[in-house]
Amino acid sequence: MFKYFFILVSLISFHANAQTDTTFDRLKKEYENAQDLNDKLDKLQQLGLYSEVFTPNATADYINNGILLAEQSRQKNLMVKSRRIAAIVFLGSGTRQEKAIVAKKYAQEALEISKADNVSILEIAGCNIIMGRVERFLGNAIKGVNYNLEAIEIANKSDNDSIKVSAYLSCANTYLFLDEKIKAFKNYLSAQEIVEKSKDKQASELSLSVKNNFVNFYLKVEDYDKAIDFQYQILDYYKTQNKSSEQLPVLMAIAENYLAAKKFDVAKATYLSLGKLSDSLKNMDYKNVAEFGKLNIFIVTKDKDNALAFLRENDSLFESYKKYDMQYKFDEGFANMYHELGMNDSALIYYKKSLPVIDKKGTLFARGDAHYNFGNHLYTTKNYIAAIIELKIADLICDSSNYLSRKLLVLNILDSCYQKVGDFKNAYIYSTKYREVKKQLDEKGKEKEVLSLEIAAANKLKEHQLKEDKEETQKRHYWQYSLILMIIISLFIILAAFGVFKVSVRWIRVIGFFSFILLFEFIILLADTWIHHATHGEPWKILGIKVLLIALLMPLHHFLEHKVVSFITSKYAQK
Repeated sequence: MFKYFFILVSLISFHANAQTDTTFDRLKKEYENAQDLNDKLDKLQQLGLYSEVFTPNATADYINNGILLAEQSRQKNLMVKSRRIAAIVFLGSGTRQEKAIVAKKYAQEALEISKADNVSILEIAGCNIIMGRVERFLGNAIKGVNYNLEAIEIANKSDNDSIKVSAYLSCANTYLFLDEKIKAFKNYLSAQEIVEKSKDKQASELSLSVKNNFVNFYLKVEDYDKAIDFQYQILDYYKTQNKSSEQLPVLMAIAENYLAAKKFDVAKATYLSLGKLSDSLKNMDYKNVAEFGKLNIFIVTKDKDNALAFLRENDSLFESYKKYDMQYKFDEGFANMYHELGMNDSALIYYKKSLPVIDKKGTLFARGDAHYNFGNHLYTTKNYIAAIIELKIADLICDSSNYLSRKLLVLNILDSCYQKVGDFKNAYIYSTKYREVKKQLDEKGKEKEVLSLEIAAANKLKEHQLKEDKEETQKRHYWQYSLILMIIISLFIILAAFGVFKVSVRWIRVIGFFSFILLFEFIILLADTWIHHATHGEPWKILGIKVLLIALLMPLHHFLEHKVVSFITSKYAQK
């Protein structure tokens, strides 16, 4: 039940990612002014995602315009890209079944065109990645895996680290969706290894993407501490880059995970930090998220009085989001909230209001969850006959989606409902089904133990590899330092020998110049490691220390070079 406490915040975060209408207007101008068609399509993707929030009726016009321009260019890569972007945009709406169906149509068109000659590997791999996402979203995750594996095979033929990482992460997410946690983890590790070896200019962004996916993995296995560890790494990166706006969604996610881990005081403090940062940036969307965080805490702790007081005092928060065509998500959130607070009459009103819309617009999983929640509420209020009807619908949906953990809960309540109405035959049937599913989940529980060992082994292997790489690097650096030092000593020996043998003054000055240049640059090179450690990589501190060091060494360099060369030339060298 826990995830339903966050339904309001999840909805707000969807809009918060859209930021402001100003951003949308800016993207429209950038799209309209873009001259290069490839660049124009990149702008189309951003514009389309924002349009789905602010002007959903206009999204199809933007998409069709992009596809038309690509068609007129007759460039296969662009024709594929325009449709792949269309699929990404329509899939970006997140919770709408009909949008996902449209996304699949565009993804299939892109994949079909990608089979033509002269289409880049990147676009072909991208088509398979988006097809994998679409199938996963529509509940066909097995098909999604096949597309993901094809994407990995194609991506590995390229030298583009970005598409490789995307392919492995997409495959990992599909495996995670199927509860194949070990396979998911291995694919996450593969993506991480590519990033660590990457020399791509976007390596930092790829690393953040991998860390975000590890967050999702550890949340799935309910290891909230490790998920939060990764989130703080992401937060620290944005702090060092002075990217305040990017810190907002990370703080929101950290607060939610503290709440999931039942660390209420820390969650409250994190929501407070989110609110302060939102104020400083004048970002009202995330300010609202912080406010809704307080409501989530009241619900989780079943603080009915404060929850109701919050609703009375913050009615305007809900009103501000009614312009978006997702009111049913609010209604579903209210239904679950009132159920948790024991306000059964209010919960019933909102369940009846939201359920027909969810059946019409929601995904397979959203519909299954909604019918389960309503059935559970009806069981709680002793309306057993009505509960059986809702729970049977939920049971069928769970079968369609292979949602065993939810099915177990459904079967348990169905068994209880039939017992309450005196239908012991059906009670026995559902009790038997319950035990069968429980056995399957117990087997998956053993898999979880294996997963823990696998994660531990993988982490130890990674630590060992990092240690070996570090030792290898140190060894290589040692030999390089030794070689440089030998070269410097050799030059000074040659310079000293020039004082014994009659040599041209020009050669004495040349060797003297290079000898002292190498000596003092070697001193600065040795000081570099200490400087970076002492300054923690702060650019202005590094600059200050190096300026001071060079200011001291440069006069000494010129003085010694002049004296030594003058001494040798005046005593022994030929004029």
